Amino acid sequence: MNDREDEESKKLWPAEYLSGIFDLDSFEQFCIKVLWETEEQDRGFTASVLAERYGLKTKYAPYFWPDSKLLRYFLRKEQRDGQSIYFLDERIRVFLEGRIYGYGPYDFLWEIRYPQESREELAGSGPVSVMERFLESRTDAGPVFFHLYGPEGSGRKSRILEFCGLRGRPLLILDSGLLDEDPHILGDALRECRIYGAYLFLKKLPEDWFAGDGLYRARLFRWMLEEAGIVFTVGERPLAPGAYLEEVSYLECEMGLPSYQESVTLWEKMLEGQKLCTPSEWANKFLFTPGQIKQAVQNAWRYAFIRGSSQLEREDLQRGCYHLLRDGMGKKAVKIKPCYTWEDLILPPFQKRRLKEACDQVFYKKWVYEAWGFEQKISYGRGISMVFAGPPGTGKTMAAQVMASKLCLDLYRIELAAVVSKYVGETEKNLEEIFEQAKKSQVILFFDEADVLFSKRMEVRDANDKYSNMEAAFLLQKMEEYEGITILATNYLQNFDEAFKRRMKFIIDFPFPDAARREQIWRKAFPDQTPVCEDLDYEFLSASFELSGSGIKNAALYAAFLAAADSCRVSMSHVIAGIRNEFAKNGKILTKEQLGQYYMLLEPEDGL
Repeated sequence: MNDREDEESKKLWPAEYLSGIFDLDSFEQFCIKVLWETEEQDRGFTASVLAERYGLKTKYAPYFWPDSKLLRYFLRKEQRDGQSIYFLDERIRVFLEGRIYGYGPYDFLWEIRYPQESREELAGSGPVSVMERFLESRTDAGPVFFHLYGPEGSGRKSRILEFCGLRGRPLLILDSGLLDEDPHILGDALRECRIYGAYLFLKKLPEDWFAGDGLYRARLFRWMLEEAGIVFTVGERPLAPGAYLEEVSYLECEMGLPSYQESVTLWEKMLEGQKLCTPSEWANKFLFTPGQIKQAVQNAWRYAFIRGSSQLEREDLQRGCYHLLRDGMGKKAVKIKPCYTWEDLILPPFQKRRLKEACDQVFYKKWVYEAWGFEQKISYGRGISMVFAGPPGTGKTMAAQVMASKLCLDLYRIELAAVVSKYVGETEKNLEEIFEQAKKSQVILFFDEADVLFSKRMEVRDANDKYSNMEAAFLLQKMEEYEGITILATNYLQNFDEAFKRRMKFIIDFPFPDAARREQIWRKAFPDQTPVCEDLDYEFLSASFELSGSGIKNAALYAAFLAAADSCRVSMSHVIAGIRNEFAKNGKILTKEQLGQYYMLLEPEDGL
C-alpha cells in the first residue's frame, strides 16, 4: 500500500464506522460520501440528483422521508426554488474529519462521561450488582430502563457511573427539561449515544413526566431506549411509568441511606489524618447520605479556614454537619440552645442513669441494629420515645438540653398552640410536617406540657372525643416511625393510659427535689463569675423553702439583679428577696417561722 492509499484508508475509516453502527446500506453510504466530498459545502443536492448519480431510478423517496435514517441523523434540508436541497449535517462532517469538539449548537447541552471501574467515592455496590443480575437474567437483548430512587446525595448518579464503568461504556447526561423545548436536541443527543456507544442518563426527570400526554411521552421514551440501549433516570421516589411501558424491560432500584459499616468507611475516608473522634461516632450520630458526608466535611474545612487553621476541630465538623440540617421547623417549633451538662442536672441516681442509657441507645443504635443484626428482629420503632413526668420546674427541660448537648443534636420545643387545631385533620397535618422536617434534620423533638395532645385517649362519648383519640393515635404512629428522639414532658402521668405507656421506651420520673438535692441546686445556682458572699447559708435555704429547681434558679437570678443594682456581692438579703418573689408569684406568703434568724433581712415595708 502506497502513502496515498494509506491516507485514504485513514480518511475513510470514520465513514465505515458510521456505516456499521447505523447499519447503512450502499445508497445511504453513497449519499453521505458525495455530500462530504463536495468541495462547495453550501452547494447541496436534491434527492433526485443523488439517486441519479448513484444510478437509482425508482424507490428512492423513502430514503428522504422525515423519519428516515438519513434525515434523522445525517442530512439537513433546505427549500430553494420549490425544491428540497440536502446537505451533510455539520456534526457528521466534523466526525468524518476527525474533529471532536465544537461541532454544533447543542454540544453544550449534554455531558459525556467516561467513568472508571474504581469505586473510591462510595462504599458498597448493591444497586450495581442488582442491575447486572437483571441484565443477565433476561432472555432477550432488548433495551432496558433503570430508575434509581432515593434521597438527594445517596449516590444515585455515582452508582450509574460505576455500572457504566464496569461495562466499559460512556454515559451521556442530558437535562430532561430540554426534551420539550426542541426535538432536535434529543435527536442530536441520541445520535451521540450511537456514535460513542454511550448509555443515556436523563437527569431532573419530573415524577409526573408520563402523566401528561402519556402516549407521546412513551413513544419518545421508546425512541431513546432504541438508540441508547439503556436509559437511566433518578428521583426521590419510584417513577411509575404506567401501562405505556409495560413491554419495556424496567427495573427500579432503591438507594437508601448507607449501612452502618458503609457510613464508617465513608467517614474514615473523608476524615483521613484528622484526630477528631472515631468515625463510628459520626456514623451513629448523623444519618447522612454519602453526598451529605462529603459535603459536611467540606463545610467543616470552610469553618476551619475562617478560623485560620489548617486542621479540623471537633466544633468545625459539628457545625459542618448542622449546616446541612438547617431546614428549620417553621413556626411550630422553637430551637433551644443547650447550655447544661450532666453536672448541672440534679436528679436521683436512678433517673440520671436512665437518661444516660437513653443516650447510649442513640450512640450505639447503628452498631446494635446493623453490626449485631437486630434490624432483622426489629423492623419498626427503632427511635427513642421518652416521657418525662413530674411537677413543674423539676428539670424536664434541662434534661432534654443535657441530652441534646451530649448527643450533639439540635433540640426543638414544639409549640403546641401552633400544632393543635380545632379543625378536623389539621392537627395531624401539622404533626406530619413536624416529623417530616425532623427526619431531614435528625433533631430531638421536645413536646412540653404534652398533656394537651397525649392525654386525650378517652372513652368516646361524642365526635370530639373520637377525633381527639385519632390525633393521639396518629402521633403515637409518627413517634414509632421516627428514628430520632421524641420527648414528651407532662405534669400528670396518671392521665396517660397503660397502652400508651407500653409503647414508650423510657418513662422517667422527675420528683420534686428533697432538701439534700435542693442544697445541691442552690450551690450550682450562681455561676462561678458571680460575686457571692461567703456566708450564704445554703443549708438553711434548702431546708426552709420548698422550691423546685426552676424556682431556685429564678430566685438566684432575681437576687443577682438586686446585688448588681446595689453594686455589691450577692448576700442573704438579696436571696431572701428573690425567694419572696417566687412565693408571691404562686400566691404564697413568707412566714416569720420560715425565715427564722433571717426575718430581719426583709425591708420593713415588705411585711411578712
